Amino acid sequence: MSSLSRSLAYITRTVLQVQATKTASFTSTPVDLSAVEGLILITLKAFSTNGGASAPTMLCKLTTCETVGGSYTDVTGVTTTAAAASDLEFVVDKNKLKRFVLIDGTIGGTSTPTFAVSGEAHYWKKYVG
Repeated sequence: MSSLSRSLAYITRTVLQVQATKTASFTSTPVDLSAVEGLILITLKAFSTNGGASAPTMLCKLTTCETVGGSYTDVTGVTTTAAAASDLEFVVDKNKLKRFVLIDGTIGGTSTPTFAVSGEAHYWKKYVG
């Protein structure tokens, strides 16, 4: 087994937003990244599921904070555009994040826009040897 294969076997997947149907703006549960190092692959997905809505849009962004209940700030470059569908991946350096992250979603449009939303993080945990 190559060193790359061994390394990939240790990647951890964490759900940032369980796939769910959303009809209003939302904030996901904060995720603690204190045991993470290096680069993190963030995936954000949002798809309109309501054909009857007028101009449905969804804007998702990753935010970060040092404490769970503190004031979260946007992570530069980790934002979807306001669109009817987004399926995006971002690579973020853990050193540019604070301890906690969450997804903040804003839904727009009329006639009850509905979106299927999900988000994940893939990373390596800190090595403790």
